[in-house]
Amino acid sequence: MFNSISIPNSVSILKKTIFLILCFCCIHFIHAQDPNAFRVGTVKHRLSLGPVASFYKNHPQHTVNTQGQVGFCASYKAEFVLVGKTNFIIGMDYLNEGLTFQGYYTKPGYTYLFDNTFAYTHDIRFQEIQIPLGLKKSFTIEKDKYYSAYALLGVGGRYLFSSYY
Repeated sequence: MFNSISIPNSVSILKKTIFLILCFCCIHFIHAQDPNAFRVGTVKHRLSLGPVASFYKNHPQHTVNTQGQVGFCASYKAEFVLVGKTNFIIGMDYLNEGLTFQGYYTKPGYTYLFDNTFAYTHDIRFQEIQIPLGLKKSFTIEKDKYYSAYALLGVGGRYLFSSYY
């Protein structure tokens, strides 16, 4: 007789560890802030790269064990200095994200019975581009401050350009 020993899934632990490290080491570059960077009409450029965590909910009759997969985001944003502490932001974000779940499978044109077996594991991964447009209102003057609080209000377009199932 063999005794079974529960060994944690080392790949899953490795992925979670890498994601946690990336969260703490998120890279965020901005250009050097010269004294003229806050004059009306100037443009500040921002590049960023960081991890993405996806959160999804199960549909109780169709899926179980839904889990988001670790992804990443890269973005460029141009910030146009307007009057006062208000700026206009436009940019482009690239996101790579996904999920896995257990559910049903059916061929097109066939029906199936919801018998709660959830026999098939599905893996979905997609890539998208987002174009955000927004107004940024700072609560303090940002000049000569390393951190500053602000509110951001805007809209954006989203385009899924690649996915697999």
